Amino acid sequence: MLINKKTKQLTLRVFFTCQIIAFAINYVAGSRGLQYIWTIADANKTLRQNIAQEKREVQELDAKIAAWKSDPFYHEKMAREELQLAKKGEEIYILD
Repeated sequence: MLINKKTKQLTLRVFFTCQIIAFAINYVAGSRGLQYIWTIADANKTLRQNIAQEKREVQELDAKIAAWKSDPFYHEKMAREELQLAKKGEEIYILD
């Protein structure tokens, strides 16, 4: 049985259309498709924000260390506020 030219062309068009649709679905939703890339990009953005926050905290701690090394008043302030220490003869009152 001979397949005529139009049937052959129609079969090839349907085949290639199915191939293009399968490629598009795989490109968008495949295991390494656009959705995966978007998920990784969101995770990367979150991690960059966390890094920026940690850097700010490190800067704050560096400033506290610098103040601790250079300012004797800061020593007394930390001893009184953080450690709740007092000089001889002083009384500490804690207010809630």
